[in-house]
Amino acid sequence: MGGGYKRPNSYIEFTKNLIDVINAFHSRGALPPNYFTMNMGGIHFYDSIVVVEKSNRFAPPFAHQFGARLF
Repeated sequence: MGGGYKRPNSYIEFTKNLIDVINAFHSRGALPPNYFTMNMGGIHFYDSIVVVEKSNRFAPPFAHQFGARLF
């Protein structure tokens, strides 16, 4: 497979797409939540390393916000 800057089939480009997947709850329907959305708690990028944190997410975080705007 190999790496390379913005190479479409590289692992880093694949994991960059997971950023959208983990935030699918907030995409206003543009990206439906899937298995990964419901089971990823975080994605952490380090030099040559990607850590995907597993966590069960049963409901969209921050789905409902209440209160008044302060400014």
